[in-house]
Amino acid sequence: MKPLYIFLLCYAIFITGLADGISAALLPLPGIGIVLGLAITFCINATMGIGLLLALSLNGMYHPRISPFGIIGGLIPGLNILPFWVGLVAAGIIYKMNAEGKNLSTVGSLALRLQSIYQSNASPFQKMTNSLKMVNDERKTVGQDIRPAQQHEQTA
Repeated sequence: MKPLYIFLLCYAIFITGLADGISAALLPLPGIGIVLGLAITFCINATMGIGLLLALSLNGMYHPRISPFGIIGGLIPGLNILPFWVGLVAAGIIYKMNAEGKNLSTVGSLALRLQSIYQSNASPFQKMTNSLKMVNDERKTVGQDIRPAQQHEQTA
């Protein structure tokens, strides 16, 4: 996965977590806590969400059919406790990968194989070794070996 995708996902998680955390912290205040929490949550989602939408648009990840629902869901008070921003970024990543012609079935099958390794009864070291071997084999088929450059020189 590209570092940009990881950054955008982390930023979306940060927006959701910050807004929900502040809202939850203000709830115990009698009377004004709920109103103040909703107002601050709306402001956080509106300002940081615009930045996220700008980043998605500039990188060609704005999904024209799904994005309006994510924007509306992220801004409606009370409904914005759901991770609409994360869903919007995930839809943008899938949209971009489809536009680039990348096969998403290989990503899904790799994720399912990794899940089966980590649900096995093997030791943690064996799980880590098996998953690294599987990812390395997958990258070899794509042409991206993850071994350090020193090992490439020794084997060549």
